[in-house]
Amino acid sequence: SRVASNPLPAGTVMVVPDLESMRNDRPATVAFPCPAMATTAGGYAIARQLYDTLVEYGTDGSVVPRLAESVTPGETADVWTVKLREATWSDGRPVTADDVIASVQRWFDPNEPMAPANSLPFVDPAAITKVDDRTVEFHLKYPTVVFPDALTSPLAAIVPADFDATTPIGSGPFVLADNDPGVRVTFT
Repeated sequence: SRVASNPLPAGTVMVVPDLESMRNDRPATVAFPCPAMATTAGGYAIARQLYDTLVEYGTDGSVVPRLAESVTPGETADVWTVKLREATWSDGRPVTADDVIASVQRWFDPNEPMAPANSLPFVDPAAITKVDDRTVEFHLKYPTVVFPDALTSPLAAIVPADFDATTPIGSGPFVLADNDPGVRVTFT
């Protein structure tokens, strides 16, 4: 896992991306990225700087934890339990089970479904339960062993329950310092 037990302070990263693909155009006045709406490699790279997924692929190709401490199947793989590690948002609040549930339910909004919903056809957004502040249980529509793999995409990044794309708060390695759309994005 790339999660360091004693992370070093971050420096400054400046990128010149194609931000158009990451804009949350709902409403049109929103001017900063929503990770579930990234559509280019540049958009995915930016999402990885600000946000975290529950799991990711490790260097050996296996699924390794990010925000999740563990992702464990039930006996028949139709129930999965996600235990969160202790993590915080860039504003200092803890990442909680409520954030995970709100993120997933947001992807499945029947009026405006987002890309992650397409890679999670087995997830029933109404059948996700909070076990405690750091544990979420997913009751799937049908058993599958690919549940953790489907959560590795940068599109499946977890955001705070009160997510606002105009003021991005994430749990990723960097914080937004400056955004000049179409020109550059600076992270600290």
